[in-house]
Amino acid sequence: MNPGLLNQRIRFERQTTSADETGQPIESWLKLGGCAARRKPVTSRARTEQVIADRDTERRTMVFQMRSRPFCSLYKEGDRLVELKRTDFPETVWKVIGWAEIEGTNGMYVEVTTEQSGSRH
Repeated sequence: MNPGLLNQRIRFERQTTSADETGQPIESWLKLGGCAARRKPVTSRARTEQVIADRDTERRTMVFQMRSRPFCSLYKEGDRLVELKRTDFPETVWKVIGWAEIEGTNGMYVEVTTEQSGSRH
């Protein structure tokens, strides 16, 4: 994979639980670290989204490609991927649903499949 194609900044977050002054649990997300990635929409899913667009909820799927080393050192099952804010787009949170390590011409990289569920209201 050409490093010039890794033009999207992302970070990984892990859910943690701490306690407040009264001992009540507080859930939050801990920032683990970030790296550069390539954003690649899943086209077959895009057609499905058009068919179900009239439903109350909408599910989006995206594949992010990144170098193998930062991903394997940061990610554990249950973590989430956050796409950092871009010029005209807000920060986006994605749930990781699968990943595969692939050997490319410039070394190993990872394709991370993510999904996002959201309300259409």
